[in-house]
Amino acid sequence: MKDKNPYSYCNVVGDTNVGCKRKANEDWLTYFESENGLVSVVCDGMGGHVGGAVASHLAVETIEQLLKSHYYDDPRRAIVDAANAANAAILKRTSEQPELKGMGATLVMLVVRDGKVYLGSVGDSRIYLIRSKTITQLTKDQSFVQMLVDSGELTKEQAEHHPRKNEITNALGLEGMRPATVLPDAIIPEAGDCFLLCSDGLSGMVSDHDILKVVSNQTGMTQRERVNELIRRAREKGGLDNITSIIVEFAVSPQELSLQAAKRKKWLTCGIPAAIIVLALCLFLLFKYVRNNKAETAESEQTEQTVLTDSAGQTDAQPEALVNDDDATSDNNAATGNQPKAVTKGRGNADRKSDPASTVTDSKKNTAANKEQKTDSQQKETKQDNPTKGSSDAGSGPDDSKQHESQNQPAPKANSTNDGESNS
Repeated sequence: MKDKNPYSYCNVVGDTNVGCKRKANEDWLTYFESENGLVSVVCDGMGGHVGGAVASHLAVETIEQLLKSHYYDDPRRAIVDAANAANAAILKRTSEQPELKGMGATLVMLVVRDGKVYLGSVGDSRIYLIRSKTITQLTKDQSFVQMLVDSGELTKEQAEHHPRKNEITNALGLEGMRPATVLPDAIIPEAGDCFLLCSDGLSGMVSDHDILKVVSNQTGMTQRERVNELIRRAREKGGLDNITSIIVEFAVSPQELSLQAAKRKKWLTCGIPAAIIVLALCLFLLFKYVRNNKAETAESEQTEQTVLTDSAGQTDAQPEALVNDDDATSDNNAATGNQPKAVTKGRGNADRKSDPASTVTDSKKNTAANKEQKTDSQQKETKQDNPTKGSSDAGSGPDDSKQHESQNQPAPKANSTNDGESNS
């Protein structure tokens, strides 16, 4: 997406004034944006108050139309072609209106493009660079006195007061106009740089020192105030000619701005993907944490449920264990011939201790049973010791037989009384 303001690093302000002696203002100026850059133009007309005004306006309009309708890869080529188009337009108008014959104009043009400054000139209008409290004239006058300076016949200070200083050797509107003089190398502007475009109505009345003092006062006056102050000083010096000035000021260095833009672009191309990766990692870790937490919670709940189930099973199994213990005791008593104890199902030792009479009766029963078993055992041993006693006694009388039967008759049970007591 294109920047809404591609020239945010610089600003252009200009104005023109008729001066104190002329009846009409033959100067004209313009500044505009185009595909070829940010363009500033100053033209100083000549050829009478009518012809000079026509020439300067026509030159400015022609340059703007050309640069807005045709793109140039090289801004320096654009400056040369713009000057040639303006010259051709003036000559054509002169041929159409013979009364305007002899009209012409000077030209200074500055183009800001891709953070660089390109400039060119025709005639004696000037462009200055004010940087770090110094002033530098970037253009060279195409005039008679400048030829004397170049040949060494005059100094620069002498040329400023020479009576023929207004005679120029090149201008728009001449049949044999030389192409515009273009600075071969582009200027890299720095933060705080000011470029001043002006007609000779300013440079011929205000010294370079005073121009520097006014233009460099960036903290004390606004850009508009400095333009107005230059015009005021020219008028104060006499205002012998029309006065025009444009200040192109760079608040920041375009290169620094480009570096910042490159850093932002790098951050957008690298920082945002990295941020997305970090965010995705955080979301993954959060999801993993939530999932593990849910698993731990479910496992804990399952463990608690298992513990509760085991506890309930053990509680239900205790009465059955007691019943099984009682059944085992009953079977043991039957095997030994003991009478079952009077134990109520499901009652423990505490119930038996609480019934002393039952305990005594059970003890007596066990004693009687033991005696009976002992008697049966003694009788069996006796039969084994006297196997022939029965045959020898066969010849005995009936009394002996009865006596023998009486001896073999088992003794009455000793626990009959106990049984009666138990039953009672």
